[in-house]
Amino acid sequence: MKPILHEDYRGGNIKLPADTTQIIRIHENPDLQDQIGNTSITTDGTTLLGADNKAGITEIFTAVNYLLDHPEIRHGRIRIAVTPDEEVGNGTKYFDVKKFGADYAYTIDGGVAGEVENETFCADTVTLTFKGVNVHPGYGKNKLLNAVKLAAEFIDRLPKDSLSPETKEKREGYVHSPSIPKLFSPHPNPGNRYRVL
Repeated sequence: MKPILHEDYRGGNIKLPADTTQIIRIHENPDLQDQIGNTSITTDGTTLLGADNKAGITEIFTAVNYLLDHPEIRHGRIRIAVTPDEEVGNGTKYFDVKKFGADYAYTIDGGVAGEVENETFCADTVTLTFKGVNVHPGYGKNKLLNAVKLAAEFIDRLPKDSLSPETKEKREGYVHSPSIPKLFSPHPNPGNRYRVL
C-alpha cells in the first residue's frame, strides 16, 4: 500500500499523484462533498488501499480509545472481536459465542460517517477446480484439454445482464467471480489446472 494524505480537502476531483490517469471523481463519489475541510486518505494510484476493513478497525479502536479517555461515559462490559472474512462466514467459523459472553453484538465496518447498518451482508463461497489434460502444445491435437479455457468458458456462462454485481443494488443478490488464481503445477506446460473463486 502507498497511502497519501490529502489534508484540508477543498472539494473537487482528486487526481492520484503516482498515476495521474487515476482520478477519484466527485460525481462518482458524492460522499466526498461531506469531507471538505477534513483529511482524506487515498492510494497514490498504483496500489489498492483496502480502506473498507482498515476503516472498520480504525473505527472500533477509536471508539475504544474514546471510552478509555472519557471514564465519565457510563457503559456496560464491552467485548471486542476482530474477525476476517466476515462476509463469507469463515471469520466466525470457530468463534465461541458462548465463551465470548456478549448479550448483544454489533458489526462496525468502514462506511459513510453517521451510517448505521441494521444487518450484516452474507455470502457463500464456492471454489471450483478445472482439471485439464496436460500435453506439450506442439503435440496437443486431439489430446490437450486446457483448464484455463474451461474456466473461461464457465465464467462466460455466468449471467451478464442479471445476477451480477454490476447490475444489482441494495439487497439484490448476485453471483460474482472475483479471481482465477493459478495453482502450482509440477508439469512444465500451461493449462493443467486452474481454480476459480
